[in-house]
Amino acid sequence: MFLDSDEAIVWEGAPRRSVFLLSSNDLILIPFSLLWAGFALFWNLGVWNIGAPFYFKLFGLPFLVAGAYITVGRFFVSAAARRRTRYALSNKRAFIATSLFSETLQEMPITKSMPLELVPGTNGKVTLGPKTVNARQWNASLTWSGKSNDFAFENIGDAQSVYQMIRNIQRGDDENAS
Repeated sequence: MFLDSDEAIVWEGAPRRSVFLLSSNDLILIPFSLLWAGFALFWNLGVWNIGAPFYFKLFGLPFLVAGAYITVGRFFVSAAARRRTRYALSNKRAFIATSLFSETLQEMPITKSMPLELVPGTNGKVTLGPKTVNARQWNASLTWSGKSNDFAFENIGDAQSVYQMIRNIQRGDDENAS
């Protein structure tokens, strides 16, 4: 990482590594994905068994692949992304490093007026900065990957203590940040 001379890491972590981490969004996504995949499977079995024209067979395949992804594949993609994600907190900034398809390092300066949000629990989350609203998504909180667009330490077990560290840094209490 690229730290300033007066900067030190006070916490490092990573998201939980379980394959099937469910969220409240899955109350909608799982039934929808089962309906989609079921219909796609029904369509493909039908056109292949009745000897339909070849273009009908080709037409159904992308829907079958999409159904497989949204039903099961998204959980494995999310798990792979979590395995390749690391979090760090310094006495000045927060960092998120990922390396799923390309290596990226995001940073967020910690300021006194920066909004924070805590979701405690074993799959806790600390969101730093303003919430992201993406007009292209029909609901910004429902993403197929399971990851939000916000700058956040997600699926961490010690979210409450990380939140408290950030609050201490915001108050200028560097000795109690760690």
